[in-house]
Amino acid sequence: MDKKGINFGQLFLGIIIIAFTLVSIVYLSIKIGYFILGLQKEILAAIIAGSSTIIVSVVSITIGKYYERKLIIEEDYVRKKFLCMWNLLGFGLN
Repeated sequence: MDKKGINFGQLFLGIIIIAFTLVSIVYLSIKIGYFILGLQKEILAAIIAGSSTIIVSVVSITIGKYYERKLIIEEDYVRKKFLCMWNLLGFGLN
């Protein structure tokens, strides 16, 4: 397609799809909220405890992997810097 400009049909369809998706998410969130509020207190406490356990474990693993990857990148940088300085000073292993 070498037409330049906006295809208003595709733009309109995209806006309709995004609007429908947002309305569906809000509707389902409201329905789930009413369902959860209608549950017994013990069941609601168990759902909250279970979901918080899952969320905390996922977040802690994600943070751990982030710092592990950051450490690997920093070690690689230091190693490359050392080799560069080693070769710059003429102590290369030729």
